[in-house]
This record gives sequence, structure tokens and C-alpha cells, in this order.
Amino acid sequence: MSNDVEIAVVGAGCRFPDAWTPRQYWSNIDNGVVSMRELSDEQLRAGGVAEEVLRAPGYVRIGTVLPGVAEFAADFFGYSPREARLMDPQQRIFLECCWEALELAGHPPAADGPLVGVFAGSAAGTYSAAMLALAVNRVGLAEAVDDIDITTGGEPDYLTSRVAYKLGLRGPAVSVQAACSSS
Repeated sequence: MSNDVEIAVVGAGCRFPDAWTPRQYWSNIDNGVVSMRELSDEQLRAGGVAEEVLRAPGYVRIGTVLPGVAEFAADFFGYSPREARLMDPQQRIFLECCWEALELAGHPPAADGPLVGVFAGSAAGTYSAAMLALAVNRVGLAEAVDDIDITTGGEPDYLTSRVAYKLGLRGPAVSVQAACSSS
């Protein structure tokens, strides 16, 4: 093995149910915290579950709640409220977690900072499809499809380049899309 390239992982950021930080995550594991719980009708409706599904006898009402989804600091990252609203929540959270990892490592983003790369994989979520459908209903198909904020807000291919751009990272930014392997 060659020592031409040294790589160090010196910080971590995460967001899991009942855990905002890596420390909380490991504490939950150590203490046997079970983060899955029964969701109320109100929570399920707010999540888009249809009434006929709610009433189905075999419907499983168990789920998790991810902390901080609604608390994205759009202005901190230079996004307008509209851009932030159209951005898939998994992309907002990933950007926050990357900032957290750099900050905890003692290397907050800086133009003259160390060479830092970002490699990540994500799935195309239903959030962007829902935003597109709403826009189609509001402004029509041609205008909705041409909306760059909807396009870049949720496409998995933009995940790492968004982070590299917003955090001023100068290393590689590679989005890895390999179906189940990316998870």
C-alpha cells in the first residue's frame, strides 16, 4: 500500500431518530433506547397517509421521527426561503451534518482550509416529486419542469456538489448512486 495519499476522518455529524449528534446516537445505543413508536392519526395524516390506509386493519402505525427537519438554517447556508422549501429534507440535513462534522473536527469551512472531499449516496425521495406535482398544478408542466430550484433541490446527483459549493470544500465531490449499496 502506498503512502502517497493520507486520508483522515477527524469529525462526524449525524441525524438519527432521537439523536442530533454522534454522542447522542451512541448513548442511545448504549442505553437501549428504542426510537420507533406508534404514530398518531395526526402525525400520519401530516405525513400524507390517506384515510383509507389509516383505517386498513393491517396498517402498521409504527415509525420514527427525525429531529430538526423543520429547523434548517436557510439564511446561514445562503438559501432563500423558497430554495430551502423546495430542497429535499435529506439534502438539507446532509448539508447540516457535513457542517457539523467539519466544525467538530476543528476545521470549519474556509477558503484556505485543508483539502476536504465529500463522498455520499442518497436515494431520490418522494419530496421532490411532490414539489414538482404542486408546481405543475400551480403553473403548468412546462414551467414546473423548467424550475431549476425544484430540479436541483432534490436530485441525488447534486448532493455532494451542493455541500462542496456551500462549504467551500476543495477536494473531490462524488455522488455515489448504487441502489442498495449506497445505503
